[in-house]
Amino acid sequence: MAWGLLCEWGRLEDEERWEKLDLLEFTLQESHALDAEQVKHVMEVANCVAFWDEMIGGFVRDPLLERFQAVRDSFADVAYGSLDLVA
Repeated sequence: MAWGLLCEWGRLEDEERWEKLDLLEFTLQESHALDAEQVKHVMEVANCVAFWDEMIGGFVRDPLLERFQAVRDSFADVAYGSLDLVA
């Protein structure tokens, strides 16, 4: 769910972003894929209005995605590892 929110973040309207900030933080924390410091960094970018117009990807630099990609492998390892617990 956290990855889905991050992928759509740049396309959300301003009001939708504000409404989903708490959900984003909660899903990042509950995923246990990122430590508290990494969650803090992702939330700093997501919560900064100045960066929102830069989060659309494509030819525009995407700081949220860049910061998240830095910890993506850990996130994916934990996510894939949790599949064994469900199966």
